[in-house]
Amino acid sequence: MNQFDLKLKILHVEDTPTDAELIARELKRDGLHFDIRVVDNQQDFEKALDEFIPDIILSDHSLPNFSSLGALKIIQQRELHIPFILITSNTSEETAVSVMKAGAWDYILKDRMQRLPLAVKQALEKYHSAIEKERVEESLKATAEKLFFHIENSPLGFIDWRPDFSVKFASARAREIFGWDLSDIMENRIKGLDMIYAEDREWVLKSASEALKDQSLSHSNHLIHRSYRRDGSYLWCEWFNSMARNQAGEIISMMSLVNDVTERKNMEQELIQDRLFLEKAGEAGNIGYWTAELDFENGKLTWSKEVYHIFQVEENEFDGTNSSFFKLVHPDDRERVKELMRVAVESNHLYNIDHRILLKNGKSRWVNEHGQFVRNEKNEITLIIGIVQDINDRKIIEEVLREYNDRHEILSRAT
Repeated sequence: MNQFDLKLKILHVEDTPTDAELIARELKRDGLHFDIRVVDNQQDFEKALDEFIPDIILSDHSLPNFSSLGALKIIQQRELHIPFILITSNTSEETAVSVMKAGAWDYILKDRMQRLPLAVKQALEKYHSAIEKERVEESLKATAEKLFFHIENSPLGFIDWRPDFSVKFASARAREIFGWDLSDIMENRIKGLDMIYAEDREWVLKSASEALKDQSLSHSNHLIHRSYRRDGSYLWCEWFNSMARNQAGEIISMMSLVNDVTERKNMEQELIQDRLFLEKAGEAGNIGYWTAELDFENGKLTWSKEVYHIFQVEENEFDGTNSSFFKLVHPDDRERVKELMRVAVESNHLYNIDHRILLKNGKSRWVNEHGQFVRNEKNEITLIIGIVQDINDRKIIEEVLREYNDRHEILSRAT
């Protein structure tokens, strides 16, 4: 259903009854459905604005006690945005131009009344398009404000890239991670490709090249590699990159979330050799470790203290079985997590899973699980060893970014 299927409310400023009837008849002939109120003075005009609340205003230019310019002045004083069409029989071109400059949307000569229905439709379409554009812009603004709040209050860094991979914007956390100051950003001194650690550069650039070749409207990837700080030292970074294109295939947005995972990488490298180190590093970095028997239903599961903290479970509330663990996994994610673990076992690959868990207060939280397998001399899996990390803040930012890109695309199409 469009706006012309609904009954329009037309306010008509006219002092000649026969002209008012002619205009109403012309509109009905075209199939428009409407209620119309005819007024010929300022008092009735203002009353109609308050009580009738018109969708569109049609107005003669000069009446004994009122005029189109007077009507437009009242509309502007009230800051109303109502389509206004001048209908007159003997106005000069200069007068018509002056009324248009005063705010009229169109003008029709009474001896060319057949153009009126189309002018009404075009004015209303223009009005509703402007309203929709304003709504989208306000929604985009609200989303951008929400995004900026999360960005500036997240433990993850956020970077907005230019097409040449120089930094257009970096959040406070991103600047902290890499040791940048605002002048580095403002003076365009940071080049993303130069940040890549020398030994990782070849495969990272290959991944970036593949992303640029992808012509789909949206593309994202997840990379972990070493990056240089401003002072020349390096750190391990986990990157969540997204790129959006318009319908013409032009890149309109490249953004990244970045997390300093140096501590986690160090922990992963010593996972089997030093469990004590894992415990302490996990407490410092909100990362826990666990070991599990291969039997997903009845096998035993051992958690570090930080896992209990992440899951918000007391040690005496958890019986240490895999089946109890799966009860803590969000119902919508439970079968997916089981299946991914089974596939990892069958394919003899490490696994890396993002999923939600259920907390005692009924809320859910996102975590990431990394796991690897310990085998005996017969190459049989005897134990699964893994780590779990709270990634809820990152997931919130990703969702807001996705919403921002969607609304940016809507606005791009509207303009």
